[in-house]
Amino acid sequence: IYGLMGAGRSELFDCIMGRHGQASGRIFIDGKQVKERDTARRIQRGLALIPEDRQREGLVSILSVASNLTLASLSRFVSLFHIRGGAERQAVTQMVRELAIKVADPAQEVSSLSGGNQQKVVIGKALLTGPKVLLMDEPSRGIDV
Repeated sequence: IYGLMGAGRSELFDCIMGRHGQASGRIFIDGKQVKERDTARRIQRGLALIPEDRQREGLVSILSVASNLTLASLSRFVSLFHIRGGAERQAVTQMVRELAIKVADPAQEVSSLSGGNQQKVVIGKALLTGPKVLLMDEPSRGIDV
């Protein structure tokens, strides 16, 4: 899905992700209808979004790089009532390496990164959910390519 600014691309992505309660239509993943309406359930079913506005919709600026990366996929790292920190750290380290996120320590606040590296964190957060469908709204904004 692509389109010029103002053509409705962002709004369509928001509808697909369940961020507009008034939206109508049907979504299928692997031939099965996604009936869940809330965003968290849609992420669990395999949808992910790299939003257009990373500051407003993609990051929690006061959290660390690591926390931002794993925020949407915490269920992958939970065993009964505790977070498997080793698995979470390993996933963060791998994503930082794969996306070449320039960060001295994943524990530092994401707000201290350059815009391009913040965008890489948003991309990494979406990828860590293991999406079947990845919606990308201006994914390379701010990244030197």
